[in-house]
Amino acid sequence: MLQNVVGLAGCAVLLWRLWRPAAGELAEWRECRGVGGVGGVVVDISGALVVIVIGAVCAFASWRLGLA
Repeated sequence: MLQNVVGLAGCAVLLWRLWRPAAGELAEWRECRGVGGVGGVVVDISGALVVIVIGAVCAFASWRLGLA
């Protein structure tokens, strides 16, 4: 979905810099979800999943139209 090498590199660097500091907080957040662990996590990230799906649909449409 990233059609730009600079954008892709920027996202990779950002992920690399944020992964280790956030890993402990993510594990704690996952454990706090309790009995409904997977369902609770999906509810928490559902907004991001919707944005990803919309982005994928837009990318597919632009590829089919020949805009990219």
